[in-house]
Amino acid sequence: MELTVCALAVQSDGKIVVGGLFNTLGGHVRYSIGRLNADATLDTTFDPNANGIVYALAVQSDGKLVLGGYFTALGGQTRDYIGRLNADGTLDTTFTPEADDERAVYALAVQSDGKIVVGASSPRWAGRRATVSGAQRRRHARHHLQPRRERLCLRPRGAVGWQARGGGLVHHAGRADA
Repeated sequence: MELTVCALAVQSDGKIVVGGLFNTLGGHVRYSIGRLNADATLDTTFDPNANGIVYALAVQSDGKLVLGGYFTALGGQTRDYIGRLNADGTLDTTFTPEADDERAVYALAVQSDGKIVVGASSPRWAGRRATVSGAQRRRHARHHLQPRRERLCLRPRGAVGWQARGGGLVHHAGRADA
């Protein structure tokens, strides 16, 4: 399988998390997620394994990493399309939101107040949001996101928008905590 990279995230220690669809990274077996040290060598201590494609990554202020994509297992445990890892790459078992309807999560962003904004292809995600603690709360997301042409962006004062790749705002959804 060729290396297909869909998402990158830089952690506070300079390590780079790589998400996508691949089965090797840096010459080692890694399934859809891996991490590179700041010098671009593979971090061999980070091996959470996703059983499908990872489209989106977001680093929280506490160093935890939120993943979205089209997968049903992460770190050997069931996680449908969204999950969270501790900074060391182990699965955060306290984070258990459920994406449903077999729809991928294409975009993630963490607001300054710690709320997680999800861009997914499922209409059931519309108007919902999750909190950092993983408690089941309202989640905010847009359905039918087109990841190759659009990206999720957080606007001033908590507003959420979608921006055309390389262009202006194409959709403004209002405040994510509304």
